[in-house]
Amino acid sequence: DDPPEEGSVHRATVKQLRAFGVFVEMQGYRRWGLVHLSQLSNHWESNREDSDEQKIEAIAGVVSEGEQIWVKVVEVRPDDNGR
Repeated sequence: DDPPEEGSVHRATVKQLRAFGVFVEMQGYRRWGLVHLSQLSNHWESNREDSDEQKIEAIAGVVSEGEQIWVKVVEVRPDDNGR
């Protein structure tokens, strides 16, 4: 199963919120993608000093698990198995 092309745009479902961003599932692809918190919104900021809980709470103010969002693939990295 080939990865998505860099620069391509996809409809994705938010699967997990983490302190560093959100994991999304793109239809037609086996692996989840990561949207880094710096790429989620231009309307909020988090500080390095914020706790993980504070960061997740701020992220939850932008997106929620199960929500459908548009994502743009900016980088594709192989997993630990080289895929």
